[in-house]
Amino acid sequence: MLQITKLACTLSALVVLASCGGDPKSPPPPGPDFSVSASPVSASAVIGNVTSAVTISVSPERGFKNSVDITLQGLPQGVDSTPSSSFSLAPGASQSVTFSVSSSATVGLFPVTVLATSGSLSHSALLTLTTEPIVSVRTFQSGSLLYIESGAGPDIALVGLETQWGGSIVEVSTASSAICLTPPLVQTSTLAG
Repeated sequence: MLQITKLACTLSALVVLASCGGDPKSPPPPGPDFSVSASPVSASAVIGNVTSAVTISVSPERGFKNSVDITLQGLPQGVDSTPSSSFSLAPGASQSVTFSVSSSATVGLFPVTVLATSGSLSHSALLTLTTEPIVSVRTFQSGSLLYIESGAGPDIALVGLETQWGGSIVEVSTASSAICLTPPLVQTSTLAG
């Protein structure tokens, strides 16, 4: 009986060891790789100006040692990057990037993809580029009314202050509508155009 028990224990141990040997179809451990990031994830500038710097970084993982090609995709017309929209980084390196917004650039929010490739490996990060209009502000007086006007392109806002009433607001208007405050009445009108 002792021999049968020893034989059963030996066979059990062999079965356990055979199953621990692994499945010949299991995937190999992951190889060297990298990640890419942008910080901060947004940049903005008024038309005709340059953004603050965005830092593009490549972080090696599991012994990655190859150069990484960076391409900035989705730059709107009238916006250029410095350095150019394609450059290379070594693993563990970073590059500061600025965006020059020309006077012909469109105003808006634009997603920019930071595409990083090295051989068959490819990763990306996303940042948002905001181009803003030039805003002008002026003041002028007409009789006892002091006006403050603010405009950006075709959008204009106007506030009228009655200087004889202690600086009370008597008119507020935009390019398409106006509100005139005449004590004790409040009138609203729509401007033609």
